[in-house]
Amino acid sequence: MANAFKYWQDKKSACKTEYPSLKDIQLMDLHSIAQYLLISDVVRNDNQPRQYRWRYWGTFLTNAFGFEMSGKLIHEAFTDKTHNLIAGAYN
Repeated sequence: MANAFKYWQDKKSACKTEYPSLKDIQLMDLHSIAQYLLISDVVRNDNQPRQYRWRYWGTFLTNAFGFEMSGKLIHEAFTDKTHNLIAGAYN
């Protein structure tokens, strides 16, 4: 994880915004830990609560949870209670 944190810090210091965007991150640079990662997108619709879609869901996560979530919204796999806990962590 130290390598991932250093990678993030390097990308953050090189970008002109507060945080690097997805286009700044090369998943292949993190291939040794990619199976443990997830990348989520914020989905905004007018007058609707924010939703979160997992753009990338590592294979370790698929094996651990027993399902693939790449491209899916949080609420598509979890109960309302769990969805609210996960979504709350993003806010």
